[in-house]
Amino acid sequence: MEAITALIASGMVPDEAMARAVQNLIEERGYMPGLADALSKISEDERFGLQPKPPADNDDDDPSAIVPEGGDPASAGGRAQPPARRAANDAAVFFADAQPRPLYVQRKLLNGTDIIGWAKKEGFTSTLAADDLHVTVLYSRQPVDPMKMGQAWGEDENGNVRIKPGGPRAVERLGENAVVLLFPSWDLQSRHRDMVEAGGSHDFDEYHPHVTISFEVPTDMDLTAVRPFTGALEFGPELFEPLDLDWKRKVTEE
Repeated sequence: MEAITALIASGMVPDEAMARAVQNLIEERGYMPGLADALSKISEDERFGLQPKPPADNDDDDPSAIVPEGGDPASAGGRAQPPARRAANDAAVFFADAQPRPLYVQRKLLNGTDIIGWAKKEGFTSTLAADDLHVTVLYSRQPVDPMKMGQAWGEDENGNVRIKPGGPRAVERLGENAVVLLFPSWDLQSRHRDMVEAGGSHDFDEYHPHVTISFEVPTDMDLTAVRPFTGALEFGPELFEPLDLDWKRKVTEE
């Protein structure tokens, strides 16, 4: 994002091209969920910071045609200041200068229905909704600058991470009442470690990638009899969000 900020300041890239590129980047990275829908409801002039062209016979009223006293700075070997950009195009600056905050980073499980089907066969009477299944990458109570978290490695071109079928898996209780599917992932563990080294915090001694299946499993359910899910786990792009300490109250199962 620092490179984008520098390009914006330089004025070397036309406004519309820069606006399109930055908005596409924000949408692809999931930095601002809902941005694409919001932008689709405004005119292109507003969306891309375009200035309407003046009538052909009204050049005298065009502010850009007025040469300031002392001449045009560009013609004197200098550079004119680039025009101010609309707020929608300033998102890159916002992220480059993001204030430290408690941070939550997750990846949604894209094939959640596979997990739900497996869980029901193994005797789970209720589970989180398929859309709520995810793997936590960072749960940082310590305020951090999101921009210092860098980027993940090991993703495909869409930002997704795939855990191939097989390998060690386990179904265990975690914390007070969560039952989770544990699985190994060098990519996720390395990413978590990098984020902690960049200033993030972690509530536990170790980080174990997992998908929470349910918070309502009876205490007498024998988890040792549950055969772990061994299929592929398909995770979507990283989602950065402000940490919600009240998240448990909002959890529902079906």
